[in-house]
Amino acid sequence: MRAARCQKIKGAPMTLEYWAGQHREASRGRELGFILGNGIHWWCVRQRGESPEEWEEVDSLGQSHIASWSCSGDLRDALAGREETVLVLYPDRQEEVDVDGEGKNAAKLKRISRRNETKAARQRAKEERKLATQPEST
Repeated sequence: MRAARCQKIKGAPMTLEYWAGQHREASRGRELGFILGNGIHWWCVRQRGESPEEWEEVDSLGQSHIASWSCSGDLRDALAGREETVLVLYPDRQEEVDVDGEGKNAAKLKRISRRNETKAARQRAKEERKLATQPEST
């Protein structure tokens, strides 16, 4: 996950985090993609075509195209119900700050603390346990 922060798209550093807690909200509407995993195998959900609202689930093994969604809301709903680990890739949030008091602004990265990362991981584990204890609906 730290390696993602070294990558930049259009000059903005990236964040790759568990899609839970504060990261679910921080990434909302700014998602670049998702990585899903079941402990043995990993695959991704990426934007499809020109529209930022269209998404597709793809896997390099087996089927290359697994599922698709026509809007981001449907994708988020589908991912919220998944049992796999879900990671989200999104641009780091930047805030404008006054550097020299003369109205010139510079971007200052808003860093996520290790404490908040741990809290998000615990929240994700709690959500996974809750899903595991729910009875299967038929």
